Amino acid sequence: DMCSSDLHIIAAKEMAKQGVEVDIRVATTVATRQYARRQETWFTRDERIHWLEKSGLDAQLSEVLLHI
Repeated sequence: DMCSSDLHIIAAKEMAKQGVEVDIRVATTVATRQYARRQETWFTRDERIHWLEKSGLDAQLSEVLLHI
């Protein structure tokens, strides 16, 4: 499910590959999104991390807070 910002990022990457000057805001957005994806990959592989589901979040949060 691609949104318009994803398409802008793809276009910016292609322009950069071709040596076209890219707006610094777009370049920052690309770099930030790439960094976030690397973090997500890293955290997903860490078995110590237990992700909370969106549904029932209040109950899960209460349970977590009991163990802190």
